[in-house]
Amino acid sequence: MLFRSPAEFVQHVQTLRHPFDIPMPLDEANMQSISFILANSPAKVARHRSETLKYYMERAKALHEDERQLHRKLDPAIQPVLQSKRLLLFKEMLRDAGVVDQALFEEVCAGFRLVGDLSPSGQFPSQWKPAAVGVEQLQQTALWAQRAVVGSCRRVLEDAEIANAVWQETMEQAAPDKRWVIGPFTAEEVTRKHGPHWVPSRRFGVRQSGKIRSVDDFSQYLINATVSCHEKIDLEGIDHICATSRFFLGAMRNRSSWSIPTADSVESGPIASEWCSPGARDLLGRCLDLKQAYKQLVRHPCDAWAAILAVANPEDSTVCFFETVALPFGSISSVLAFNRAARALRMILTRLFKLVVTNFFDDFCQMELAPLASSAWKTAELVLELLGWRISMGEEKRRSEEHT
Repeated sequence: MLFRSPAEFVQHVQTLRHPFDIPMPLDEANMQSISFILANSPAKVARHRSETLKYYMERAKALHEDERQLHRKLDPAIQPVLQSKRLLLFKEMLRDAGVVDQALFEEVCAGFRLVGDLSPSGQFPSQWKPAAVGVEQLQQTALWAQRAVVGSCRRVLEDAEIANAVWQETMEQAAPDKRWVIGPFTAEEVTRKHGPHWVPSRRFGVRQSGKIRSVDDFSQYLINATVSCHEKIDLEGIDHICATSRFFLGAMRNRSSWSIPTADSVESGPIASEWCSPGARDLLGRCLDLKQAYKQLVRHPCDAWAAILAVANPEDSTVCFFETVALPFGSISSVLAFNRAARALRMILTRLFKLVVTNFFDDFCQMELAPLASSAWKTAELVLELLGWRISMGEEKRRSEEHT
């Protein structure tokens, strides 16, 4: 029995709407940036970005001594990871951009919790997901997990290439110039430092895009199961990029009467005459990528007992233990923590510097009209550099593409 005849199928298809024709909510900050760009000349937009950047560079100088004092007060274990961050400047930008996440600054400074109840940030839609296991229940499994992880890690040695890559990467992260992890330790040394109830996580490697990426399995011994979440991360993927680009291009082409409401319900003026020439209407896009993004933030020192990585040493087949200081790649809490910071950075770029940006984890997609592309690309890079965030500077990461 057929659900539809061929003729009925064709008739039904003709009633469907293409995804591009279905309205999609756009970020208000990006809409305001587009409004600002098109209502002003390229020179005025570039000048606004330059003057705003200059203002925050002056604020960075004024805050220099206070920044030093703040860094000295941080937990000694997390100081190396955060040493490049201008934390107080970040706090000012959060305030000026109207970011609603009131606890973000304090958690960036003190570290993000890996276990337990994670308070809502206000940046993402509400969605309650309770923990499956209590923290005390997890600690009761510690001795079993400490024994079981040894055999689990040794299976990594079956692939010599992956085992060597994971070990070398871990040792590089433990080097004095990074200190993203601390170690190596024996199990006995970890017990002396953290007591008997520490819970390990296996570090293993996966081949991805021609390289081997280390992953920390925080699910195997139920660390992730202790996390209670109040929000669902809404990532801005390809649909958001396409919708924003389409709106940008549509606003440009409908230049005779274009305007949109701002947050204050005040409409922007008509499009500036400088945007009417054919060459000015080319829309360019590029992806700005944060380098080793999770490793730029830290976990809370009180969760050190749940931040122990077990890594197989291919040289002698032993299993060594490392204490991760930077956010581990494989922790549910790391995903939530990093995306809070990433979303806040995007709001700073759009609201303060009038850039058009979406973000998907550590990838910030920028869109800009051709005459302002250089201004947009440089401004975003300089803002992140000023705040102390490392970005990928290879040309394959920074090249732009044209959309018309």
